[in-house]
Amino acid sequence: MSDNYSKKIGDRGEEVAVKYLESKQYEILAKKYKFRNGELDIVAKNNGVLVFAEVKTADLTYQSISKYGEPESWLTPKKQKFMRQCANHYLWKNGISNVDCRFDLIAVRLYSDREDINHIENAFWM
Repeated sequence: MSDNYSKKIGDRGEEVAVKYLESKQYEILAKKYKFRNGELDIVAKNNGVLVFAEVKTADLTYQSISKYGEPESWLTPKKQKFMRQCANHYLWKNGISNVDCRFDLIAVRLYSDREDINHIENAFWM
């Protein structure tokens, strides 16, 4: 799978996730927040809670099962550590303190005729 194809699928999954969150009344504060050699996919606010969301997307257009397993399993401890660092940087850079935060995982499955979303709130802790 080429890097360009993977990026295209990832971008599509992030667009689906943003629309989903907006439909649930989340306020999107940032998309693709860059920090060092990576990014936070989505920073949003919901009911006074700051949400840092990671989106994992499986392209199931031509197959029923991803050869890489379930997208929920792709959020590694290393990625979680990096997301914590990014979140701390986001808070510091924006002068935010004394706010409740959480880390969510949004697993998106792309099919030829639909998208399925599994939104896991509090997927891991600070």
